[in-house]
Amino acid sequence: MPFSFKQPMHGLYLYSMKKLVFLFLFPLSFAVSAQHAPNELAERWNQASLPWFHQKISQRLSTNKPCPPTFKEQIAAPSALEQALLTIPSNKELEMEYIDLLLSQNCERFLEIQSLADLYFPLLHKHLDRVEMDRDYAFLTMVLSGLNPTFRNSSDQAGLWALDFVNAKRQGLHIDQDIDERRAASLATEATTELLRAYFEVFEMNHIKTIAAHVKGAKWTNARKESEIVADLEMFQVFTALKVCMRLRGNFERENQLVFWLNELNSFDAIPIADTIYKEALVQVLGLKKSTFEELNPAYIGNRLPAPHREVPIIIPVEKMELFLSMADSLYQWKPPVKAKEKIVESGKENEYIVRSGDVLGKIADNFGVRVSQIMDWNNLRSDRINVGQRLLIYTADKAQNKSKATSEPRASNKVADRPPNSNETETYTVKSGDSLWQIAQKFPGVSAEDIMKWNKISTDIRPGQKLIIHSPK
Repeated sequence: MPFSFKQPMHGLYLYSMKKLVFLFLFPLSFAVSAQHAPNELAERWNQASLPWFHQKISQRLSTNKPCPPTFKEQIAAPSALEQALLTIPSNKELEMEYIDLLLSQNCERFLEIQSLADLYFPLLHKHLDRVEMDRDYAFLTMVLSGLNPTFRNSSDQAGLWALDFVNAKRQGLHIDQDIDERRAASLATEATTELLRAYFEVFEMNHIKTIAAHVKGAKWTNARKESEIVADLEMFQVFTALKVCMRLRGNFERENQLVFWLNELNSFDAIPIADTIYKEALVQVLGLKKSTFEELNPAYIGNRLPAPHREVPIIIPVEKMELFLSMADSLYQWKPPVKAKEKIVESGKENEYIVRSGDVLGKIADNFGVRVSQIMDWNNLRSDRINVGQRLLIYTADKAQNKSKATSEPRASNKVADRPPNSNETETYTVKSGDSLWQIAQKFPGVSAEDIMKWNKISTDIRPGQKLIIHSPK
């Protein structure tokens, strides 16, 4: 007989019911003596959804929020992935901590994350089916990002799948100052599921190692036995959270919110863009809230929408569609005002420069007779990192422009990646705990993670104390 509790739970009653939930979900669980430090998982669950989604979910759940949800009469057999996770020794204290977090505040966090899963899981299952992977890998998004497409941590893992920068680039995702495709649910899921499939084959169909390779890296995983992976604190927390999420979603009756989401999303529409549009133009010309646009289009992280980009449309409210079509010319022609002090001269000319292999901002600035800070201001760059093929707007006087034409072709001897290992213009960096290649690259202007990998003949996996050679771009 299923249990149903429709009233708020308090004090000893609340504690007793969570104990009952734990015993129902983990009847064979036994404790292991493992210390667990405060971790990021709780933080990710506590800020899972974007404000617009959170508001809609809260409104929906305020009228129908049984806590805890009713236990199902019949429970599906565990998947192959879940069976693999159940072989891992359990820690009752940690499992109770996660259950308590998810069922706190009258189950608000649990129901909110489950509602987001109703929205995203059909897409995730479609891509997992395509590469013939267990559908339960979708729960990684629940654990690693809280199903938040805008998630990003200090190690520069981002998006629903918490995909790191280097693997994202290797999988063909576009990341620059305007776009981060790790935050585009469909593109990131396609890339990540293909990566998971590759890990699954490399590690001989081992689910534990496949998950570890995604979270900690293939090199880290390959150097360890399964027992060592399970003993790692971070991985043990991930495995435990996965088990809890799978059991909570699989064992409780609840109304699927997909139809609700489809109805809500009917108030928005997709429209292709033919040329670059600045976000501020959508505010000034359409009267669209910038925050609303960014929540509906999380992959566009900069101040402009470069187009055409993979022929991906933008999402805007339906009531703005007619105005968008009628004001399209004004939207495409709108340019952000450039302060007079930022230009070389008032009559300076606007030039478009396409970044080439070996370019760094300092070199480009010298060629045009401007400062690096000016190029960053004109192009809304948040760092001095640039990518081959990127378009930069540069304001110059005629004399500076002529200089740029004569020197814009990068010479082979100036390419950073081609510097010989014994160059005097090198620096040795010692990897510190918590470092990633992306973070290290940020410490050296003009240097990318890919540069460091090439110079040191390494993959994305690094360890504290490791020495890295850094070539100066100057």
